[in-house]
Amino acid sequence: MNSKRVDLIQKVINKLISIIFIMLFVAVISLMIQKFVLKKEVPDLFGYKILQVMSGSMSGEFETGDTILIKKIGDESNLKIGDVVTYRIKKNTLVTHRIINITRTGENLSYTTKGDANNTEDMEKVTFSAIEGIYVKKLRLISNLIKFMQKSYGMVIIFTLPIVMIICVVNSEKVKEEKRNKRREKRLNYELQKSKEYLKNKKKEEK
Repeated sequence: MNSKRVDLIQKVINKLISIIFIMLFVAVISLMIQKFVLKKEVPDLFGYKILQVMSGSMSGEFETGDTILIKKIGDESNLKIGDVVTYRIKKNTLVTHRIINITRTGENLSYTTKGDANNTEDMEKVTFSAIEGIYVKKLRLISNLIKFMQKSYGMVIIFTLPIVMIICVVNSEKVKEEKRNKRREKRLNYELQKSKEYLKNKKKEEK
């Protein structure tokens, strides 16, 4: 593999790393503004929210300590029996259970829910206004990351790794710039030497 191809690959990798850092930075800033400025209990990103499971009532679908992704529902017609939804029962309490029945009272729908691991259905009916979102998937990678960060050395590594990566990228750019300067200097010296030889030969010819 020639040096030009290696340089191109390094440039692409550096660009990708930069884009990922920018996206993560924007996402973190957005979540922080929602959490601390707008005082949202569960910040969202483009309608998606990340939650951590605190009980085993849905064991089999996801377990205690798992991290799940939910999506905001725009219309109640999008919900059906069998969907797993996250809904609010108190100001600071969210529950994620499965819809087992839907009833209509006038123009309003109400949902009967139940945890897969529970023997009985939930006592309170859920209204659409209380639903925070529908369950999309379990985020295994983030779950493992959170568990890793909870370890004494995990947090240090998580915060140190981006800094090390940035230093490596900066150092790589510095090394490449030094190589370019050396090649430039070598080429200039070569051209200067050739010019001297040419002038020397020309003088000889003139004599």
